[in-house]
Amino acid sequence: PQARDLLDAAERLRAGMAAGQALAGRCRFGVGELSALTWLPGLIARVRQAYPGLVLEPQVDVGQVLERKVADGELDFAVIAGRSTRAGMAAVPVGEAHFLWVGAASAVGAAQRLTPALLRQTPLVTLPDSAGTSRLLQPWLDAAGPGLQRLSCNNWGAIAGLLLEGAGLGLLPAPWAQALARQGELRILASDPAPAPLSYAFHYRRDDVRALIGALRERVRQAVDFSAPCRLP
Repeated sequence: PQARDLLDAAERLRAGMAAGQALAGRCRFGVGELSALTWLPGLIARVRQAYPGLVLEPQVDVGQVLERKVADGELDFAVIAGRSTRAGMAAVPVGEAHFLWVGAASAVGAAQRLTPALLRQTPLVTLPDSAGTSRLLQPWLDAAGPGLQRLSCNNWGAIAGLLLEGAGLGLLPAPWAQALARQGELRILASDPAPAPLSYAFHYRRDDVRALIGALRERVRQAVDFSAPCRLP
């Protein structure tokens, strides 16, 4: 903590002396895989154009891991789902991602709707509990009760591949689900209620007053778009 305080003080002094100049140095930040597959490349391109002296070092991981790294000073900020529960962290909303329930015909048969009965008889393919999407699943996990079969994987591409192979049913980002449904490879399952949107926020340390944080927060806010084209499996 003492070393971080000294570094932050040095950064504030440098920022004050260089007011009006372009950002420079290193920026280490974290995003989830869905962000990396959609809006992250565009953000990096625009930031590099605006601040050629700033070196970006993104890390891709699940939300809990990235939040801890920001709190510990290993990352400058992270764009992850939800708000932080840590007293020393601040979170500014920047966008939402939408999801749909899907399954291959080989897994869900003739079903058109997601029901607790279907969940009990068909494996659920999901990201780990440490991912932000886990909070979307809880109402359905509660409704299905004990005995639910669950297959967890920490990679969206692998999850989509498992669903395509009929390994079970699960949530996919809405643009993926709609594209694969148009191709006839997956079926979108209606549900009541529909999956809630997942809110994402820019997480940073409350005591971090560097110009870098303010500038990148605004750039991220402008860039976040979970409907941006991404590479489908």
